Amino acid sequence: MSTLQHGPLHADLYAYTMALALFRAGTHNTHVTFHSFIRRTPFGGSFALVAGLADVMKWLEDWKFSDSRVDYLRSLKTAAGNPLFDEAFLKMVAETPLTVTIDALPEGALAFANVPFLRISGPIWQCLVVEAIILNIINAQSLIATEAARCVIAATGFDGTSLPIMDGSLRRALDIGGRAPARASFIGGFVGTSNVAAAMDLGIPTRGTFAHAFVVFHDTEEEAFRTYVRHMEDITILLDTYNTLAAIHLAIRVCKEEGKKLRAVRLDSGALAYLSKECRIALNAAGMNDTLIMASNDLNPRAISTLMSQMARGEASIQMLMVGTDVGAPSEQSSIGGVYKLMDVNGRPVIKVAERGSKGADQKTTIPGPLGTLRFLKEHQNVTQFDSDTILSLTLQHELAGLTAANDDPDKVYHLPRALVSVNMADPDRPKQFAKGYAFTIPHIRVVENGVILGTHETSLQTIQKYAKRNLSMLDRSHLELDPKYFYVAGIEDRLYELRRSMIREIHLASQSSLEEAAQVVDAA
Repeated sequence: MSTLQHGPLHADLYAYTMALALFRAGTHNTHVTFHSFIRRTPFGGSFALVAGLADVMKWLEDWKFSDSRVDYLRSLKTAAGNPLFDEAFLKMVAETPLTVTIDALPEGALAFANVPFLRISGPIWQCLVVEAIILNIINAQSLIATEAARCVIAATGFDGTSLPIMDGSLRRALDIGGRAPARASFIGGFVGTSNVAAAMDLGIPTRGTFAHAFVVFHDTEEEAFRTYVRHMEDITILLDTYNTLAAIHLAIRVCKEEGKKLRAVRLDSGALAYLSKECRIALNAAGMNDTLIMASNDLNPRAISTLMSQMARGEASIQMLMVGTDVGAPSEQSSIGGVYKLMDVNGRPVIKVAERGSKGADQKTTIPGPLGTLRFLKEHQNVTQFDSDTILSLTLQHELAGLTAANDDPDKVYHLPRALVSVNMADPDRPKQFAKGYAFTIPHIRVVENGVILGTHETSLQTIQKYAKRNLSMLDRSHLELDPKYFYVAGIEDRLYELRRSMIREIHLASQSSLEEAAQVVDAA
């Protein structure tokens, strides 16, 4: 977060121009509710893993319109050369404290299509200003955490144990300093990072070896290996600068001659399965059975899955992985596609309707009103699992859970006081009924109350990682596949579904009527 030096100016300009227009109209303090959510789960998978909330809270702590920040806004001009913002507006902005209220999915929680990552309520001008940074932080870290989790899932064997994976993304990361990938990949299940500054800042393990440059710097590969072995204690040797199979025998000989333990070797190119098998044969023959073999080289969930299959067939021997580019800048999907939409204006549900016939029109049409979420539970082979989610009005959520205030425990189990019907928008003709007494949790917690940061998000990164692992373990195995045939359902409570349909219908009819009136005017002219 050290690069976020300008507080509330980390916003798109249109947030401020909209705020200015509303201020001049006298409606800038109108109470509204926005939701941040995704329209579909990333990477073609069945889930998203939430990350980045703590960094959003750090940014909110710096909600201050200092003189320099106000002066910058004052310096902006219109196309005609006039001040863009008038002094009355700047005075209001500078003197008004933050008063938004935010309910959020905790970091490490699971998110699904249309389930709010965050629900933000407050004066509309402030809700507009916080949009960009929330999407910037939550979208990036949730995408990376999800991909890291997919890597860990792919690296998990039939016995349930996973190969440890290190983050090596710093040189490929799209953010300055690579802190976001290091942080988010740890939440997703990685064991540490090569990024020293991120490790220091986040309190997570860091490990390193040496690069090809260290070998090329020396006159010979043997000189390079011997220099490193002689002067270092934790010894991991990179083998593929010239010839991997020659290098493994050289590494073994040098370590034996220097009387040092070879902790690990790293393979960063070539046929990883074949080379790892040959290296293991050589290491075992030399009595170095406990030397680890680490593989890197543009690994991603699919490449890892292939390696795991090769290991299961005895065609590879790998004990550790390093993933760099795929979590620094995921190639399969570059953005999680999170959006931020207005849902309610002063108690009046509102809706955004996508253009009729456009691609993904139903997905782009929002669900009206401040929304809550019930995460239903089921028992499967004596294990509690997530059954499905149901999105419903916030008022109904409070009624069904017997809540008079915000939920403060995402793991607290409630039971339905009456039956509830949930509609899957992808299959609306086959709704699901949850009977009275059905168990559910409310995954959101309050993190900001009327501008006051509550600290409910404050926990160690290690605790967040454990929470993510537990949440993932509560998904059915079919929902963890890289290419799932069955997707986790986030349905809509049936009365809310009908409200959405009726609002869409009314808007289309009103639009059609307006077009017909416009056509009559043109014809008359």
